[in-house]
Amino acid sequence: MPIAIPLATMQDDLINLENFGNGANKIIYRAEAFFPLDLFPDSISVDKNKIDIVHREFFWTKRVFSILIEDLTTIKLSTGPVFATVYFEVRGYEKNPEPITYIKKADAIKLRNIVIGLAKAKKENINLNKVDSKRVNALNKIGDTHENVHAAM
Repeated sequence: MPIAIPLATMQDDLINLENFGNGANKIIYRAEAFFPLDLFPDSISVDKNKIDIVHREFFWTKRVFSILIEDLTTIKLSTGPVFATVYFEVRGYEKNPEPITYIKKADAIKLRNIVIGLAKAKKENINLNKVDSKRVNALNKIGDTHENVHAAM
């Protein structure tokens, strides 16, 4: 016997789904490998729900590895004086994505801070429906590490 769902509930669900979709793929931050050290620069894009890691191998070719913020275990950086390598560990995957190399050090640090800020905000159920530059700066501060705080002093 079919279950009757009230029309008002269906409409509310549709409105919630539309609101969830609005701006869901709006890129909050993007970091790209440095050309010419990487001839086909890889990139990392972050929106409020996921991280897209794009590996470019040749003209018009790419491999995309998407990670939901909730599935991210950790983000690690290996830094040098100018560039950094970004590593991701993901829950539920057999193999973690390949690291992205030759990211400008400042871009990599900001990327890590924003991703950690997003993960903390999601864990605390903070509404991220409207993420503007002011909120991106707040996410950057939330994710800032003690290393960066002491280095700035």
